[in-house]
Order: sequence, then C-alpha cells, then structure tokens
Amino acid sequence: MAYPSSDNERSTSSSLTETSGQVLFQRHRPKTKFQYASSLEQLGLARLSSTESREAAVAMGIEEVGDQETPVCIGFTVTKEGRGDLRLEGAADTALIVPCARCACSVGVPIEGPFNLLLTAKPLRVVGRTVVGIVRGRKDQELEDLEEAEAMAGALDDEAYDLDLDDKKYFPPEAAEIDLSEYIRQTILLKVPIRVLCKEDCKGLCIDCGADWNKQSCSCAQKKKLNNTGAPKTNWGSDLAQLRDRLRKES
Repeated sequence: MAYPSSDNERSTSSSLTETSGQVLFQRHRPKTKFQYASSLEQLGLARLSSTESREAAVAMGIEEVGDQETPVCIGFTVTKEGRGDLRLEGAADTALIVPCARCACSVGVPIEGPFNLLLTAKPLRVVGRTVVGIVRGRKDQELEDLEEAEAMAGALDDEAYDLDLDDKKYFPPEAAEIDLSEYIRQTILLKVPIRVLCKEDCKGLCIDCGADWNKQSCSCAQKKKLNNTGAPKTNWGSDLAQLRDRLRKES
C-alpha cells in the first residue's frame, strides 16, 4: 500500500513490498505536493516488468523499491476547486518492456505519464440522451424534452467539459481517502508505444528459420533458387506439377 512520503522521509522498499501496492490519497494531510513510490508489480503490471525495464527506470533517476521490481514514481500537486472538488495534476514515471518491432527482443522504454484528475464532491452525472431537434406535431413531448435538457445542463458544472469522464472520480466529502491505483495503472498503459526498435539499424529476424540477424547470419537466402520471374521458387509448384502428371496418366 503506497502512501505518500513526507518531505523529509521516504517509504522504504520493505514497507511497500509487504502490502498490496495501492496508491491511497488521504484528504486531510496538510500538504499540497504528494509523492508516492510504487512498482509495476504492485500496480498489477508485472507482465510489463523485466531487467530491461528496471535498468531503464533507474537510468531515469527513479529510486528503486525492490531488487526484482520496476520502480514507479508518482507525484502530483493538489489544488482546491469550487464546491469542494480537488484537482490532482502530476505524472507517473516508470519504464516498461516492449517487444522490438523487428526482432521481438525486450526493450526497456522510459514512460512519462502526465495526468490531470478531478476528484468531485458530487456524484458524476452521465448524460444518456441529447436533444438534437423537434418532433413535429408533438408539442407536449417537445416541451418535456427541452425541460429535461435544461435540467441536465443546469446540473452540469461549468468545468464539466474541460476533462474527460475517465479523468474524474467521485470523492465524497465524508471519505477520508481514495484509492488511485486503477487510475494510475490506466495512465501508464495509455503511454505504451505502438512501435519500438531495439536500435535504429535492427536487422530483424529471418522469416524462414527465425534467426536473429543482429546476432548471427543464416544461409536461407542462398538456398533459395529463383525462377524466371525473379521470385523465389516454392515447393507448391512441384506439387502441382506432380498432380498434373498423375491426372494426365489417369485420363
């Protein structure tokens, strides 16, 4: 369970590894800046952790939390909004393993995941219907729809449109703490790059034997015989020729 460290002390790695790794924000702590030390393993992202990711995270300057875990540094500032809301602005920094797009080896990729989370004192409202026009000949229904739309619009706060619904969480005033673990986990996952190369001149794998051309060569290209069109000769051509000859003999 990752609690924020104080200004003069940090949570030790032993206290983190003995608990569940939750990121818990406590409302009444007399601070505006918070920093949490966690790991990919404690956030449920062990599949994205390896030696490569640990080394990349340490190279970023993130403090280690365990010998076999990839550290995650979570920091944010808290500002008060109107009507008892709290805005958390910060980032979750770590490193992940991503397979190389050419040779499939594991690559440690630094991740910086900025976030802007609004903790609302009122339950979130999801507008399920939008009035887009008028139904001719049904004035009563038209009036009812317009009144409903106006009521919904009045219930929405002015700042409701500056953040996506995923960047809001209901934090009732009577609650002392809130678990941010899932939000941090999703913030990190959204930063996973689609395509990564272990190096710019990665040679990739042989499509025939699977040899890693960065480490060794193979003779597959030399074994291929080219036909008249310049394309590699394949085995299915000879199989079709044998089938043709057999059909001719039977006919």
